[in-house]
Amino acid sequence: MTVELIKALIAKLIDFRENELQELKDFLKVLEQTPEPITETPNASFLVYKNKTYARVLEDREKLCVYPLPSLTISRNDPAIARFLQMKVLEQLKQKYGCQYRLEIAEDGERLRAIVVIGTGYDKKRFLNACAWSLEKAANRTSVK
Repeated sequence: MTVELIKALIAKLIDFRENELQELKDFLKVLEQTPEPITETPNASFLVYKNKTYARVLEDREKLCVYPLPSLTISRNDPAIARFLQMKVLEQLKQKYGCQYRLEIAEDGERLRAIVVIGTGYDKKRFLNACAWSLEKAANRTSVK
């Protein structure tokens, strides 16, 4: 190896290291300009009814989300969901307390993915009991495979 070749390799190495340093400096600038993320941790629990778990429950201020376990394959059209939970329980929350609600449906268009209620003033324990009862009845029918 000649001296000129070694000088060229060292020059390339210096150039490479300078580029790395510049990238690190740029990254540091971006980090300094990025505001701290606001992390809010919702209260999480499980919905258990008759010693069986039916859903995950996330509560964050006025929003309450009930996520049925995917293994239960709850149909959105099951009578316990469509006739009881939606028509009697959720509609009553809407009329009596002004709560908003939605039933989220999975990509297959058939399975219930989540029950979301936004609002205050209602009895959450009573609502969750109604959800548990509905999910139990629907799970026992397992109308969606």
